Amino acid sequence: MHQSMPAQTQRVSLAALFGALLLNDVLNAQGNTQAALWNRIPAPAWILMGLIAIFANLPPGYRGRVR
Repeated sequence: MHQSMPAQTQRVSLAALFGALLLNDVLNAQGNTQAALWNRIPAPAWILMGLIAIFANLPPGYRGRVR
């Protein structure tokens, strides 16, 4: 019959599994951070959106002040 493994051997394998899972989580976090940096909205796009907002609000503001 097959005998069960000693507890000490099982602890080593559980420690190895736990270490592998932690390393996997670290690599996933690093990948998510890198993806967030690569998928940012570029600065010229933010500037363009700001200019559009300013120029879209100038005519109504000027009209309100003239009346």
